[in-house]
Amino acid sequence: MATFLSAYTDMMDLIMRPTSDTNTLARVKLEINLAINYIQRRHAFRFAERLMKVTYPANTLQVNITEGCAGNLRDIISAQYLVNESDNTGQNLKITNYARIQSAREDYQKRHSTVDFSLEVDSVSNALTHGSYVNLVHKYFLFRLGQNIGLYPTPAQDCYILLHHRIFLDPLSADSDTNFILDYGYDLVQAIALRRLSIYLKNDNRYLMTTEEFEDAFQTFVRLDSDVSDGNN
Repeated sequence: MATFLSAYTDMMDLIMRPTSDTNTLARVKLEINLAINYIQRRHAFRFAERLMKVTYPANTLQVNITEGCAGNLRDIISAQYLVNESDNTGQNLKITNYARIQSAREDYQKRHSTVDFSLEVDSVSNALTHGSYVNLVHKYFLFRLGQNIGLYPTPAQDCYILLHHRIFLDPLSADSDTNFILDYGYDLVQAIALRRLSIYLKNDNRYLMTTEEFEDAFQTFVRLDSDVSDGNN
């Protein structure tokens, strides 16, 4: 298993600098983490998918989930409303954003402020507020604001959410730190970091991975991510 120690030690060897050169070492560590960030921006890896139960307190507009994510939230894939904390499956929630909720709420209010109630045949009573309507039909909408998630309408009692999500990995820091990108995309991390560290190379004729070679290596990594996730080897 590749570690942060092996990654930055190998990189210092490639640019022919001793690890005692603390200024260059700090730069190498930074470039390794920047390379990992770049790879994550290029592809939404299934290796980065996680499941997490979130306790959503009553009368709370939004909840920060950074600590439970073990990384920064990249995107939400699905969410389920759980009746009990011990449940592992529940009602699927519609995932949207706050602007769309506000737009739907505004449209709902306009439509129901002009309707002739005597002719209304909708099975949902016009007396319902938009929030009550959503609660009746969908239970809740789930929205995201930065590293926070929210439920609309705001729950009146504590509830639980099973969140299927994807994370951005935390930066490597300790020597023993590792992640799936170092394990399976070590050559990519080296290639990206080395390009940015090329000013430190003493031999100007040192071979660097071409753009075509890099793209081929990157797509191989992406295919591995898909194959492993689908159970194909």
